[in-house]
Amino acid sequence: MYLESLIYEGGSENFVIFSEISSERFVQAAGANGDRLVIIDMPKTSLDKNERKNLERIFVLFEEMEEAYQGQATPEQGSLILEKIFREVYLLPDNYSIETELNLSE
Repeated sequence: MYLESLIYEGGSENFVIFSEISSERFVQAAGANGDRLVIIDMPKTSLDKNERKNLERIFVLFEEMEEAYQGQATPEQGSLILEKIFREVYLLPDNYSIETELNLSE
């Protein structure tokens, strides 16, 4: 739902932050109204050495940028990717809890 909002609502600079409460781990996504894909973004500074290795092993399609790892996906694919990041990159337990902050531009 939140990822779909990025491409069906707001303006050209929409973003959402998914944060796991107890670990303070997060993933960002951005998109623009009218686009088909969202950008999933993980700042390098938020990842420790093992998390970087997990990300690089699991998501070969993520591109390593100067300050972040990024990948593009449809909202449906993005939902699956987010779940995989929290479970297989951050190695969070089954009972993790997510807070979501949606920001839609004008």
